[in-house]
Amino acid sequence: MLITKRINNNVAMAQDSDGNELVVFGKGLGFRKPPYELEETSQIHRVFRNVNDDLLKSINSISGEVIGVAMDIVRLAEVELDCRLNPNLYLTLADHLQFAAERFADGIVMENPLAADIPLVYPDEFELGKTGLAFMRNVTGLELPESEACSIALHILNAEGRGAKRANSARMVQKTLKIVDDVTAIVNAKMFPCGGGLDKTSHAYVRFVAHLKFLVKRLEGVDEHQEAKLPLLMDVAKGYPRAMSCSKAISRYFRREHGWKLTDEERFYLLMYLIKLEN
Repeated sequence: MLITKRINNNVAMAQDSDGNELVVFGKGLGFRKPPYELEETSQIHRVFRNVNDDLLKSINSISGEVIGVAMDIVRLAEVELDCRLNPNLYLTLADHLQFAAERFADGIVMENPLAADIPLVYPDEFELGKTGLAFMRNVTGLELPESEACSIALHILNAEGRGAKRANSARMVQKTLKIVDDVTAIVNAKMFPCGGGLDKTSHAYVRFVAHLKFLVKRLEGVDEHQEAKLPLLMDVAKGYPRAMSCSKAISRYFRREHGWKLTDEERFYLLMYLIKLEN
């Protein structure tokens, strides 16, 4: 591959063997004066083949430092999550980080409305978001607010997997977060009618949210699941009437709002997690 023009330290124009114009992302591609032949292609992390003025304008608006941070975040996320992320994440995440840095420099801090839910429902991606903020601090010196960790997490979530049934599409993320909020409201109303409510910092609640996330994934048909009959359900329910009432209310919610009918096994495990919340 022939590197023909430096855009910044981590992005360059190039030509493939057929003479097609490319934009390539890779750490240090712009350090060497072009033109030069790049023989070690493992240095390249992303190739854009449909080069146009809009793509070049977008790339030119992002600093090389921020593009480097975005590449580090994407590579770490692919290792930590053990998955291949959408290759466009390099550009979309870098563009977001650049805009966030410019807002911060102007004294503008935007709160993420999902900031309370993302750490609970998607803790792995949120931790990657926090690491991304550390990368930004180390490279640019900017101390971006923690709400930006949620934004980075959302970018990663939207890039996980491919195809119409991927669990972490933008639609599924939004749907899962809304369901967690709705079900939490049901639990508070049914199990804590006198006030107080759920302790969202408790281990029981964190496990309950994790269970909800995978339940939603299964009900959406992302995971195949074989139903198992559990005759214990009614026996257990007798000792925990409040949790059972809450379980029924959640089951009605799933059926009314999403058209999902819980199996006996799903109702049983939902009841088990509700009992832990009550104790």
